[in-house]
Amino acid sequence: MRIPPGSIELHEAAQKYGLTWGGLRKAIDRKRLRGFKIGLTWFTTTKEVKRYLEKRNADKIPLKYRKKA
Repeated sequence: MRIPPGSIELHEAAQKYGLTWGGLRKAIDRKRLRGFKIGLTWFTTTKEVKRYLEKRNADKIPLKYRKKA
């Protein structure tokens, strides 16, 4: 199976947006973020993460789901 264009691994998305992989996975499980799995790797899109952060109001995301500086 091919990875659709514009896709980003969840680990990369977490690092890029200062969140944790687990937090993004929970968001996918709770249907707050769209994601998909190919093999053992989870993916989403940059556009989808931005939509999630805008909708979620990033300042209100609990600290335990944010990456520690």
